[in-house]
Amino acid sequence: MKYILLLLAKALVLLFIVLFFADHAFLPPGTLAKTRNLLLLLLFMGIGYNMVSIYITKQHAPESGLLYKTVSGVRSTAGHFSQYIQPFQKELIVYSLIAAGLAIAGALLAGIPGFLLLEIPVKLGICRQISGDGAWPAALLMSLLWPLCLPAGVFLKHWLNSHGYPLFTFAGPLLAVVTGVPVLVLLVYAVSK
Repeated sequence: MKYILLLLAKALVLLFIVLFFADHAFLPPGTLAKTRNLLLLLLFMGIGYNMVSIYITKQHAPESGLLYKTVSGVRSTAGHFSQYIQPFQKELIVYSLIAAGLAIAGALLAGIPGFLLLEIPVKLGICRQISGDGAWPAALLMSLLWPLCLPAGVFLKHWLNSHGYPLFTFAGPLLAVVTGVPVLVLLVYAVSK
C-alpha cells in the first residue's frame, strides 16, 4: 500500500512541476528565479527517472526512490528530534504557543508589529523604507516571523545549560530575540528589494 501511495505522491509532484512551468516562464529574468527553475527541473528529472527505473523497468527496489528516502529521512529526523527535546518539551510547547499567539495577533493587527520592527533601521538611517506594493507583505511577514525567536531561545537556553554555561541560561530566550529580530529584519529587507 505504501508503494502505491508513493507512486501517487510522485505523480502529483510531477504534475505540480508541469503546472508550475505552464504558468511561469521557463527562463525568467533574475538569478534566483533561474536557480529555482533549474532545481525544479532537476527534481522533475530525478523523480521521473525513479518512476521509470522502479515501476516500469523494475531495475531498482521501491525503497531506492527519492521520495521514499526523503520520507524515511524525515521520519528518522523527527524521531531524533523528539528524543532531543524530551527534557524541555513542556517549556518548548509553552513558548511555541506564545509565539503562535503573537504571530496570530500580528496578522490580526495587519502587520503593524512587523512594520514597527522594520521602521527601526529606517529611523536609525541604515536603510530606506520599503515602499510600494512590497511594504504591507514585508510588514506582515515580519509580524509572522519574529515570534519564532522565542522557541529558538528555548533551544539556546538548553544548549547553554548542557555545554556548561548555566549562568547564561536565563538569558536564552532574550538573547535569541535580541539577535534574531535584527537578522530577520535584514532578511526581510533583502527579500523585499
